[in-house]
Amino acid sequence: MECDSIPVDFALSSARTVVYNDSVFIFFGRNSGGLSKKYYVADIDNLSEFKEYDLPINPRVSAIAAHLGNKVFMGLGTTSRQNSSLIYYYDWWSYNLDNHELDSLAPFPGVDPNAAVSWVDEQNNIVYVAFGYIYSPGGCFHQNVYAYFVEENRWELICDEGNKKRTLAAAGVVNGRFFAGCGFNTFNLKDWWEFIPDEKKWIKRADTPSKGRIFSATAVNDNLLYLVGGRYWGGTETSMYLYKDILVYDADADTWSSLGNMPTGGTENLVSFFAKGKLFWGLGQTSDGKYVKSFYYIVPK
Repeated sequence: MECDSIPVDFALSSARTVVYNDSVFIFFGRNSGGLSKKYYVADIDNLSEFKEYDLPINPRVSAIAAHLGNKVFMGLGTTSRQNSSLIYYYDWWSYNLDNHELDSLAPFPGVDPNAAVSWVDEQNNIVYVAFGYIYSPGGCFHQNVYAYFVEENRWELICDEGNKKRTLAAAGVVNGRFFAGCGFNTFNLKDWWEFIPDEKKWIKRADTPSKGRIFSATAVNDNLLYLVGGRYWGGTETSMYLYKDILVYDADADTWSSLGNMPTGGTENLVSFFAKGKLFWGLGQTSDGKYVKSFYYIVPK
């Protein structure tokens, strides 16, 4: 796949991106120096010139950053103590993209704040958070869907339908429809679902054409969702590898196809977004553990 590249002077893995007013914002993540306490902003037309700012909340990975209007609703995720045990975060914040104000909100009420996914309902001012993980005897993976009602600053558990437990899933909103799938629950998952909030249920859609993946990124344009990179987790002593492909899901047709392979080869924990007619992806880590300090883009046909 032929594409163009843009070098940047920072590296992040497991970050989150938001596009607003022709700018891209990058929150959270980690690099060889540890967890990032900054966030980064650049004009989409000039991605080589990112500016960095302090983010005055606990640094973390596997977080949520959901864009609604002129705000980003963010939080959850995890970090590691020095003894390698995990700290789970339940805090929930709104970051104003216009005046840069940060407000503390009602904390997440679920037990599964790590590596969840989110959707945004722009029409009804709702942020949905689904799936997730927390280590505990007797069960680690979760299937709950929570709704955060922005105007009321209130959470509600709206669905705990069975057989969907997972973490490290992929998700996206396509023309007001909420999709999610893949991930891991001791097994690699390749299934793909649509969530119907009004009916509080899931509808099975076409499986992804792979053996399952985690640590991937998504971007959306019109009726298409792009699923970028990720890892097949086969266990440390068996088969595991990184994906180098970009898959395309047509929500209207419920079909998957391939856009091609990334020039960096297999890449995980990367970011992706669609803006100004271009599909962008970048950052993350390659199969040898190296951090990617570039963005790439293509104009899909």
